Amino acid sequence: MKLLFIPSSGLHVKLFLPVIEKLKIGSHYEFSSLSLDTFEGGDAEKELQKNKIKFRSFEEFADSGSGVRVWGTIRNLFLGKHGLKYPPRLLRSILKNALKKENPDGVLIGNDNIRSLRFIIQICRELKITTFLIQDGLIVPGKIQITESETFSKRFELVFGQYPEPCFYGGGGADHIFVWGKSVKSGLIRNNIDPNKIHVVGNTKINSLIRITDRDNTAYLKSIGLPVNKPFILFATTPLKPNGPGTVQELKNTISVITGNLDSFPQLNFVIKIHPRESLDLYRDLIPPVFRSKLFLFKDEDIYHLIKGCEIIMTEASTAALEAMVLGKKVVLLNLNRRELSQYSVETVYLKNNVVLYIDNPGDYSNIIKKALSNQDIPEIREARAGFLRDNLVLGSENAAEKIIQIIDSVLWKQKIN
Repeated sequence: MKLLFIPSSGLHVKLFLPVIEKLKIGSHYEFSSLSLDTFEGGDAEKELQKNKIKFRSFEEFADSGSGVRVWGTIRNLFLGKHGLKYPPRLLRSILKNALKKENPDGVLIGNDNIRSLRFIIQICRELKITTFLIQDGLIVPGKIQITESETFSKRFELVFGQYPEPCFYGGGGADHIFVWGKSVKSGLIRNNIDPNKIHVVGNTKINSLIRITDRDNTAYLKSIGLPVNKPFILFATTPLKPNGPGTVQELKNTISVITGNLDSFPQLNFVIKIHPRESLDLYRDLIPPVFRSKLFLFKDEDIYHLIKGCEIIMTEASTAALEAMVLGKKVVLLNLNRRELSQYSVETVYLKNNVVLYIDNPGDYSNIIKKALSNQDIPEIREARAGFLRDNLVLGSENAAEKIIQIIDSVLWKQKIN
């Protein structure tokens, strides 16, 4: 039997990697990977190459035509680089051709509210291919997210076709959904997802974080040029528009507060881990020249090693915060632009569960960072965090990748027999 992995980002490759590694060891499955990078703008191919996983780009299954050229002109006029490389009707045709030629028994994806992956699920249903969705981050069941690019494309639906309707995570029609913990399963059930298709398996990536030794981590940090004679604060960034909620001006404001307080922490280094979808040059431009020598900027480096090595982690809305909690790191949630938080935001989840320190006033930044850095325990956060991790992650001895393969085995063999 054959499995097809379709990552839309480097994160998804890391999510799939433990499953792929298990399949390589005496498995009766063959598997392949399909990249969507040239459409979704992700960094999956870089991660696939890094891990020596063979893949094909979906564009290898495409034919060019006048429709593509017309769409390209419209896109460049109105949306520039954030436009859609392929109109919906053509994209669907290419993806269907790819799935027919790959002819897998099962397809694994990491997100079902991304436009191309919604098509994948829809086409798989037509071709009677079983789809498996693996949770890729901290999920807020019920949240529907539509990008600016997708909103723009709706104006041209009559000419270029349309995407399947946007959905909340888990609502895209995948046959089976693998989630990290019981909290997401309960949320999906509340949103009318069939409980029989939801499987609590844990986080496939978390074991690789837990297994990092102090010795290996020190060696890695040295290899990327980060001094190990001083502790460091880690700021894990989130995407800007159109891929996320923030604007360049808001980022500039946040950077200004951070750099303006660097002298308050001379005993520490400061590391910014830039989201894979963001530009390293943008951050370099936003940091005043006088502060550039005091900051370490990383983009492609491994975030798990940075989480392992940091004293505390700061973020605006990142799953990295959840993973840092596993190692007992204190998390500081930044909202220095006082952005209104929706009930479906990751930030709201962290705050409601009382598992983070929170800064929404630039004047409080220094004092709260000092509180986070102190060795003093914060009992209310520690106790809340234990329950939060219990509900959102399965940290048992059984490997999540093994559970996923066992369930896939059960599903696909049952279909073969029937």
